[in-house]
Amino acid sequence: MSQPEQKHYLEQELMQLLRSDESVFSFLQKGSLDGLWYWDLEDQHNEWMSPEFWHTLGYDPAQKSHKVSEWQDIIFQEDLAQCIENFNKHCDDPSHPYDQVVRYQHADGSTVWIRCRGLAIRDENGKPVRMLGAHQDITELKQAELNIKAMQARFELAAEGASVGIWDWVDVEKSEEIWTPKFYELLGYAPNEITASLENFRAFLHPGDQAHTFAAVNRHFEENTPFDVEYRLKTKSGEYKWFRGTGIASRDESGKPQRMVGSIQDIHSSKLYEDELERTIIKLKQSNDDLERFAYVASHDLQEPLRVVTSYVQLLTRRYRDRLDKNAADFCDYIVDGCSRMQKLINDLLEFSRVGRDKLEKQKVDLQEIVESVKQSLARQIDLCAAIVSYENLPVVRANSAQIERLMQNLVSNSLKYKRESVPPEILISGTEKADRWEISVKDNGIGIEKKYFDRIFVIFQRLHGIGEYSGTGVGLAVCKRIVGTHGGDIWLESAPGEGSTFTFSLPKGA
Repeated sequence: MSQPEQKHYLEQELMQLLRSDESVFSFLQKGSLDGLWYWDLEDQHNEWMSPEFWHTLGYDPAQKSHKVSEWQDIIFQEDLAQCIENFNKHCDDPSHPYDQVVRYQHADGSTVWIRCRGLAIRDENGKPVRMLGAHQDITELKQAELNIKAMQARFELAAEGASVGIWDWVDVEKSEEIWTPKFYELLGYAPNEITASLENFRAFLHPGDQAHTFAAVNRHFEENTPFDVEYRLKTKSGEYKWFRGTGIASRDESGKPQRMVGSIQDIHSSKLYEDELERTIIKLKQSNDDLERFAYVASHDLQEPLRVVTSYVQLLTRRYRDRLDKNAADFCDYIVDGCSRMQKLINDLLEFSRVGRDKLEKQKVDLQEIVESVKQSLARQIDLCAAIVSYENLPVVRANSAQIERLMQNLVSNSLKYKRESVPPEILISGTEKADRWEISVKDNGIGIEKKYFDRIFVIFQRLHGIGEYSGTGVGLAVCKRIVGTHGGDIWLESAPGEGSTFTFSLPKGA
């Protein structure tokens, strides 16, 4: 019997049993072709294993003997202990099944998951004398199960960290649902403290949110649009809190919704913040509108009395200059000069106010044409100080032509005003293309500005020099900043005392 070509006596015996014992045949019918084994319990070192038994585990059957030790050496030891325990219980009590999942080490070192089932063959006295078994390779199924458990664990961990409660509407034709413990917790309840059902969810839902929430469910069912809704749910304390609800339906072959799974996420704090922020924005906008209207009306109404004062002081000077002493004449000149500066300040304030109030109509604007127009407007100043104004790489942009010309004129005029003594101004206007914007720079060789004043110069009415040193009202650069802001850009400065200044502003592409 030890010769390889001779059939194992247990194999021959099994053949006889198949022909004579219906219970053995029935067992094999329920078993598997992934491997069979037959064990002589009277000589427990002797066992027969079918070739497929070894093929499943990656071994050559010709290299394996029919010995118990052959498989006991490659089974996981903790699983072997389980097999022995179940084997003993089955031998003592036929009603106790010999059926378990065990792990074997494959020939390549990997793990093979096997469902191992067995049936004790007994003598006329009921004593087990043989054990017939079947192997079924369930490695793929087990691996899929482990993957699902791992995914579920990661999902539950992520859901826990994100304060997400999961709900499962198992059958959309019925009311029953499943809620995770976190779902209950978000509403202030202990798990399963109340019945998970569509009716209870509807009872928790704020009356003002019911219509749009269930309308969103119906749209998801009928049009497959995303279900993503914000609504309020009543907590155990009686307080309504804001949640974000999302979900997706699974459908049958015809596309009919069968089941829907989703989540709720606590957004109460962020929702309250958003509401408060929106109210604050509305108040700020209303306040800004009121301030702009006040500035416009006040500046406009100041024009007439100022013109009256100026006219009468000038008339007084012309008619009675020969009767006034020198001090009185100087006083009149001071009044006229003050009125003139006041007139300029009012005009600048009106311009500043209009930048925010006027409708921003955009069109294609050629910045080269804008610079040429600015040079003509400032021709007298340019000639007086022998300035050189040049430009390069200026693009065509979408912008408000009048505002961009005013912006450019303010920046060039600023460079002419703050020139160095006895040094002709040199002003270069250039463009640099970025991925999403154009950056336009106005560079000069003037007196420059200390870094600590960079932010201050863009604030309205802020002046770095006395009235006697340089003219102006301190509004020009504030107007520049506002024009750039209305176009969705930004403006900044690079400068150093005695080394000139470079004002750069950005204009978004396609804005």
